[in-house]
Amino acid sequence: MGGSKGPIPVKKLRIKFILVLSIVVLTHAYPAITLATEPETPLGEAANYFRSNFGIAFKQVLLDISDTNTTHTVALLEGDLVPWPFLSFQSPTRYFGQSRFGWLMEYGLSGFNIDKQSEPFSTVEATDQGTSAKGWFLYAMPNLTWDASENFRIGMGLGGGIMSVKGDALIYDPFPTETRIKYDLTELTWGGYFLTEYVMGNFMIGLHSGVLIAEKDPYDYSVTDTSLILAYHKLI
Repeated sequence: MGGSKGPIPVKKLRIKFILVLSIVVLTHAYPAITLATEPETPLGEAANYFRSNFGIAFKQVLLDISDTNTTHTVALLEGDLVPWPFLSFQSPTRYFGQSRFGWLMEYGLSGFNIDKQSEPFSTVEATDQGTSAKGWFLYAMPNLTWDASENFRIGMGLGGGIMSVKGDALIYDPFPTETRIKYDLTELTWGGYFLTEYVMGNFMIGLHSGVLIAEKDPYDYSVTDTSLILAYHKLI
């Protein structure tokens, strides 16, 4: 693999998706932060229980294929904003002393189906080039959290899991050389996770974003999942 002119620029998520997520976060963040000054127990008694969450996620998934040696992106597949089943499981929160900071374990299972690919060095949106990727991932993420109130939580963490990806892609390395490859892998992964959640009774609205990376020579496969979630949660 040689002569690469650099990575394919990662495109921004669609403007309409960002607007929806921004409205959701801004709508709930201000009152939640205000409530944080009140002498309430973070997340109430719910923080002492295991919690299952199931519902629907409006998600966009990106698959970045990069050269293992140079880390240059050689293909970028982009999914549309689509609804997808959502399922996750959270452990009880363990707090640091009397603070609103703590940690928990989050486990989840999801999938994706992508049928568009970007052209290198192009500002044009991804198009159907006859390539595709589909798969699933299972993750376990320890998360550091901050409870702004009994309703609002922010967290981030690092962890890993298992990812299975199958499909094909047009590889541009070196550009403009075009080569079609096929891939089929199930590998252990590592990655990071960010979440914001607002709980209303037994319902939760959240913004989750995470990346999982699987390595299989000569490429690394990085899946980024950004989801707006509407879910029902049950304490166990």
